[in-house]
Amino acid sequence: MTYIELVNSVLIRLREEKVESVNDTEYSSLIAQLVNVAKREVENAYNWEALRKTVTIITVPDTFHYKLLDTTTDIRTLDVYNYTNKNWMESRTTEWMDRVFAADEVEKGSPQAYSWNGVSAEGEMEVDLYPIPEVAERLRFNMTAPQQDLELDGDRLYVPHTLVIENALARAIEERGEDGGSSNQQQRYQGLLADSISMEASRKPMETVWRSV
Repeated sequence: MTYIELVNSVLIRLREEKVESVNDTEYSSLIAQLVNVAKREVENAYNWEALRKTVTIITVPDTFHYKLLDTTTDIRTLDVYNYTNKNWMESRTTEWMDRVFAADEVEKGSPQAYSWNGVSAEGEMEVDLYPIPEVAERLRFNMTAPQQDLELDGDRLYVPHTLVIENALARAIEERGEDGGSSNQQQRYQGLLADSISMEASRKPMETVWRSV
């Protein structure tokens, strides 16, 4: 669903006139902002399939710090897999990394652990690996990455559009000061959100099962 379609869907539910562009009127501009706020809330509610991506890095011998291209600080890690050696990698704390790197001779070998460590000047996430790689290996970082805010009328939404519309509508009703209506609409949104998460989670039942690494 496009940005303009989302805005008009909310306007219609509010018994307002449709617009040709999201910024046609002062009120449509407000609804457009609420749509983006709602989008972010929906995105943060679950690791939606539509937001999933895989970023691959190829290790370089004797290099333990890497930048993940095309990432932002909004990412959520699902898992990290060493595709070369066919093993899942463990997430470690900064304290743990400091301890192992403080050794007189830091271990080298196939990376078994990772720890997020910094953000590049371009806003991309950076990560440390342990042990320090000795050869080129392919590591797959599976994650969810929220979509950037919608800006143009034709920008398309990734997450379920019904949830964004219902959430934005609840916010618009609250902005009008209709407290009772806002509460009812918020309950409707929460119910639909729970149903959507349950439906999508049913397609990936193993993600709720603990996995030994």
